Amino acid sequence: MTGDRARIDAKANDTCIVYDAINGLVKKYPNGKIVKLDQKFYGESDEII
Repeated sequence: MTGDRARIDAKANDTCIVYDAINGLVKKYPNGKIVKLDQKFYGESDEII
């Protein structure tokens, strides 16, 4: 239930959730975009730098 609440809060506050996945730390954005923590996500594009 905690993960569900975190997703609701992230969507309401336009923030991301950071969690430990199999391949390391990731950020999950309310729009469904998932980015490895060692990468940077800029703006609305799908570009990962």
